[in-house]
Amino acid sequence: MTGYNPQIERLAKVIAGENPGQVSFGYAYQMAAALLDQRRIREARLKLLQDPAERVKEPPLGKVNWAINRMCAFAEGKASGDDKAKADGPLADFEGYKYGGGEHALEKNLAVLAPKLERLDRYERRACTRFRKALRLFDVHLPELANPTEPPADQ
Repeated sequence: MTGYNPQIERLAKVIAGENPGQVSFGYAYQMAAALLDQRRIREARLKLLQDPAERVKEPPLGKVNWAINRMCAFAEGKASGDDKAKADGPLADFEGYKYGGGEHALEKNLAVLAPKLERLDRYERRACTRFRKALRLFDVHLPELANPTEPPADQ
């Protein structure tokens, strides 16, 4: 157990019950930590899906400078054929970026969110794996919980 977290310890005490053995409490602590990690991950996912600002990406500075130069050329009538053909001129290249206009609907910008959601999903799977492993080991030590102070039988 690295670090001390009172919230994890309280949950571990609820999982382990009264007077758990040291080993059983250790596994209960691991389960509690994994459960709280899962909760934090789910809260982060919900916040990510609800926040429109997370659905857009910042354009790279080089692309912004390039677009400014193209807009100046467009305004001065020195634009290339590609810019003249586009209705929005150089700004058409900024679709999906924060400064590119357009709606920030979830459906339109899922490509921006997908890597973040994949990361959260991977972290959640790892937390589930940690929980299941600790639960199996906790179950192995259930006899210790049933009779924590019972002396060994004499032969």
